[in-house]
Amino acid sequence: MLTKTPVETPDDLAGLKIRTPNNPMQIRAIEAMGGTATPMPLGDVYPALTQGVIDGVENPLAVLHGQKLHEQAKHLSMIGYLTNTSLWLGEEAYFATLDPEVVQMLHETGYQAGLYSQELAAESDAQMLADMEAQGVQVTYPDLAPFRDRAMAYYNQFPEWSAGLYDQIQAQLQD
Repeated sequence: MLTKTPVETPDDLAGLKIRTPNNPMQIRAIEAMGGTATPMPLGDVYPALTQGVIDGVENPLAVLHGQKLHEQAKHLSMIGYLTNTSLWLGEEAYFATLDPEVVQMLHETGYQAGLYSQELAAESDAQMLADMEAQGVQVTYPDLAPFRDRAMAYYNQFPEWSAGLYDQIQAQLQD
């Protein structure tokens, strides 16, 4: 999260207008952590920061850096409230027609590709962080526990989710 003032705790988000995409899940996540979600198109963020319409923006480092948003907001809090994933998608009926060795190879290569992608992303993130710091951005790594505690309320805000979905996802993340 890139902001005009430091964000070390959820209390620091109180009263801050944080740009989010117009996505109910991200809006509610920012609100659960204590900020005021302000949905707007990404193209409007730079002028909104400049004019004081918003106090900060959440986005991956590549977006924050690529849009040069650090020219207008100098405090980067590595809260990491959102994790993006990539996955193979395919119809079960199709996979059932494949040789089990091919399916196993797809699983293994997909896993290895994911690890390699994470490695590349980490290298890229480190370079962007160094560049942003060189341009005067203060990067902090707050204690994430208070943010997680506040965000737990978020998981009860979507009654349309399958029962136990949160626990199922957490179990899979531990595998």
